Amino acid sequence: MSRTVTRYLLPAFSTILYTSLLGPAFYYLWIYAGSGNANFFYAITLVWSLGLIVLQTDVLYAILRDELEMKRPGVKGKDVKQI
Repeated sequence: MSRTVTRYLLPAFSTILYTSLLGPAFYYLWIYAGSGNANFFYAITLVWSLGLIVLQTDVLYAILRDELEMKRPGVKGKDVKQI
């Protein structure tokens, strides 16, 4: 039975979905409506980048954890502690 070792999949995908919906809206307000400014669009791209970094880090952790559990079956399901 395979188990997932990702930890932050829901917050990462929620952040990316949130910014994917707000990004075009902020762009429209900034360029076409003239009621927004560049700071709104800049802030949403920072949040989008944060979501991608969290997603990338989570996937990398899952890959490394899976490889560790394949090499050492005794650590399967145990927490990893940094020394």
